[in-house]
Amino acid sequence: MYKFVKKEKLRTKKLNQTIYTQGIHYRTQVLKFLYLCNNDSLQLTSHKNLFLVQKSKIKKSVDRNRIRRKLREAYRYEKYLLKNFFVIVYQYLSKDVYPCLEMLRKEFHCFFTHLNEWHHVADR
Repeated sequence: MYKFVKKEKLRTKKLNQTIYTQGIHYRTQVLKFLYLCNNDSLQLTSHKNLFLVQKSKIKKSVDRNRIRRKLREAYRYEKYLLKNFFVIVYQYLSKDVYPCLEMLRKEFHCFFTHLNEWHHVADR
């Protein structure tokens, strides 16, 4: 349950292009979420995730990798809230090199609950 397995990584170029052209944006203070819900054309069998940290904001690769690890960890703890399969890009916006895991978990929790509500309303 609390794993981030290889099949959950967004690796295909086609899906990557699709999410940037058709995806829906949601932004918080620290994170920007870009998501696309599963439909007939996507035919997802699991969630697909991409974690981005900009080099222009965080200069050292060591720090960018640490932030990516924390983002993945926050996702692993909160992914049980997702009811449908989604393609989601998580982009870290802050210049803070040491983000708090609890704060990231709260952001993910808030986004996932809203995502389920929005998707549930859209299905009706």
